[in-house]
Amino acid sequence: MPAGGPKLKRDNSELRALDKNGQVFKGFYVWCSQAPAVQEDPDLMFARCLVLPGSTNEHFKLRQVEPEDLNGATFESDAEHVYNCNAGIDPLSYPDIGMLPHTNNASVIDFIRQRYLKGQIYVNAEPLLLSVNPFKELNNTTQQIIDQYIAANDIGQLPPHVFTIARRAFDSLHGINKSQTIIVSGESGAGKTEAAKQVMKYFATSSSGRRNSLVQDAVLAGNPVLEAFGNAKTLRNDNSSRFGRFMQMEIGKNGGIESGLVRCFLLEKSRIISQSAGERSYHIFYQMLSGLSAEEKKKYGIQTHYNYLKAGALKVPSIDDKADFQEVRNSLKVMGVTDAEFDGIMKCLSAVLLMGNVEIVAERREGLPNAAAIKQLDNLHLLSNLIEIDSADLLNALTVKTFAAGGAGKTVKGVYTASEAVVVRDSMAKAMYQNLFNWIIAKLNKKIAPANGFRSFVAILDIFGFEVFDNNSLEQFFINITNEMLQKNFVDVVFEKETALYKEEGISQANLVWTSNDPIIELLTKKGGSIISYLEDACVAPASDDAKFVHSCHVGLGSNPNYSKPKVGSDCNFVITHTIGDIQYNAQAFLAKNRDILKNELVDVLKRSKLNLLKEAFDSVSVVSGKIGKDQLISSTFLKELKTLIGIINETETHFIRCLKPNEEKAALKYVPSKVLVQLYSLSILEALQLRNLGYSYRRLFEEFCAQFKFLGLGIAEDKTLTHREAATQLLKKSNVPPSDFQLGKTMVFLKNSALKDLNLRQRELLAVWSPLVSVLENMYKTYKFRRMVRLNTPGLVRLQAHIRSFNARNH
Repeated sequence: MPAGGPKLKRDNSELRALDKNGQVFKGFYVWCSQAPAVQEDPDLMFARCLVLPGSTNEHFKLRQVEPEDLNGATFESDAEHVYNCNAGIDPLSYPDIGMLPHTNNASVIDFIRQRYLKGQIYVNAEPLLLSVNPFKELNNTTQQIIDQYIAANDIGQLPPHVFTIARRAFDSLHGINKSQTIIVSGESGAGKTEAAKQVMKYFATSSSGRRNSLVQDAVLAGNPVLEAFGNAKTLRNDNSSRFGRFMQMEIGKNGGIESGLVRCFLLEKSRIISQSAGERSYHIFYQMLSGLSAEEKKKYGIQTHYNYLKAGALKVPSIDDKADFQEVRNSLKVMGVTDAEFDGIMKCLSAVLLMGNVEIVAERREGLPNAAAIKQLDNLHLLSNLIEIDSADLLNALTVKTFAAGGAGKTVKGVYTASEAVVVRDSMAKAMYQNLFNWIIAKLNKKIAPANGFRSFVAILDIFGFEVFDNNSLEQFFINITNEMLQKNFVDVVFEKETALYKEEGISQANLVWTSNDPIIELLTKKGGSIISYLEDACVAPASDDAKFVHSCHVGLGSNPNYSKPKVGSDCNFVITHTIGDIQYNAQAFLAKNRDILKNELVDVLKRSKLNLLKEAFDSVSVVSGKIGKDQLISSTFLKELKTLIGIINETETHFIRCLKPNEEKAALKYVPSKVLVQLYSLSILEALQLRNLGYSYRRLFEEFCAQFKFLGLGIAEDKTLTHREAATQLLKKSNVPPSDFQLGKTMVFLKNSALKDLNLRQRELLAVWSPLVSVLENMYKTYKFRRMVRLNTPGLVRLQAHIRSFNARNH
């Protein structure tokens, strides 16, 4: 586990390897972190060992048995390095880690490993579902499996699955009419995007067979499109989401997506103009280059070389860019994108890449030795023609800058230096791509959004995990702030709210101990005296730079235990002790990236484009005049969006899917214990196990409980002479719930997970018995209505027949 990671206060289960006479029990196995195999391979973390005679409670004599030590050598270890072992259990028979006799680190790691290597990648750690990336197809998300989870009377009888989480959210959505959020989190490459897609697939399935196909098809079509424009190959993941996605969906009572709304944030714009070695820009560029026909490539001015793509990898063995482009093309049509709009999208994408090929050089001009000039105008003219703007206006916007001079809006023109013009050019490319991305999202939302807002919804948050690279810049800083906020949400929901609610309701509570990340969040984001506040001060201060910003942090924050200067590195580096450990940031370009606002002259040029799509994409972009303010900085927008997101999530009932990455090589079914252990801590999985053993997993208002379980006793639930508390009490008594499995608070019912499962099963069994009777009554009612209709219409039919006979007689 990295230094500075969360420190969980958790006692290991007591070792009892010796009988009352001090003799070792025969066949007593333990885990040891000092075994020979661990000394040879520290990533193994623990090895299973047999306790040998001669051991004491403080000091053990051991022989390693797994991995098998062929030499049969014995070794000794102090008790602090020895842990209880779950001997003689079948991991596949335990769907929940909390059910294990022992849940120390070694036992949990081994339990997940054994299930994983047998193809069981899902396991519960209530209230979490763990999903371990197999890096191979397991055929465990087919429509047949979805149908099993929809039809199950007792979902707990089926193996753990992402569909279990989807089913629970669906049941709560319609059971108590409360909005739900499913947070899918984990580090890059852990399988978050795939898990989120499978949850959406579940909700898209309707048990009645009826659905709003146009809306649902558009929602699902949005997946490949947003992945194409927002995902990229990184060193750690061939399909890494480089943006966050919050998808709200209205789900019908029989399933099926009836409306939706997608919010995207934190698109990594720097990737558009450069990538690290072995990485790629966004998938759509490579899809376009592979998938366009020769005629289309000519139409859109496609070139064989692009400066914006030259640093990274072009081909990825696991990706078929040509096939993916065809899927994106079809999906855009399903979203309602017209042929003319598709043409505009291609022109904008080609123009973004061409911007990098507009070569800017320095020349002596206007009294400057390094004034900006365009080396060759061919690409500038081609780019201007593609997006239908005046090339002279674009040339002027790229090389000439305007200063405010005096009052009354007076301005003075000057010349950009070559390096300044490169920044302006790259800003234009990033702004064009960002606004094209936003246009696509708006187009999707126009197709799928509810006409009058959501009554209630299920939301899926697919968010990148903590990122730690060799060079961590502003993008990683924002991503890691987001993850700290989500970690706080988890802590609030699962720990602090537990304790506060128990106390408020008068429920006896276990003595929970956990570590809060509030001090880290305050260090990062609070107004005044945080990294963000020092950054924003530097961005609006005259003559400030990245080194001065970092120096201010060193002076103002140096005494904070979660902030430190790096032992090695430049004057622009600082270290934050995040939840997952120490992360060093390189602040070079922090200020420039945080001020990344398109110049007025370029905004004006793009707004005058005759390409309708580009004009629409920049319609909402405001022109920044005068001195830049803090509210116009990227950090300000980021924090506002993050606050809105967390606010929405806090108003919903939350479910958690924690995705684990078992190795760095993306190798199929390879399991590295040290890699997994770090994630067990950073994703609060071990803390969740502690809570599970102590608390109540279900809590509802008395009225909500009676509504949800009314079929256990309709006469009780609908008895107006009873208070909701009295009705809830009688329902529990009628259902024979053991007193140890529930408590009644001042306003709420609290149930342990076992009691909740039992009540759900009882109610489903009753409904299954009543279902045939309902069908019989329904048929009887239909028959009654038909006979009544015939009886009422018989006199009229008799008269009609008489008129027909009379008519026939007269005419024959």
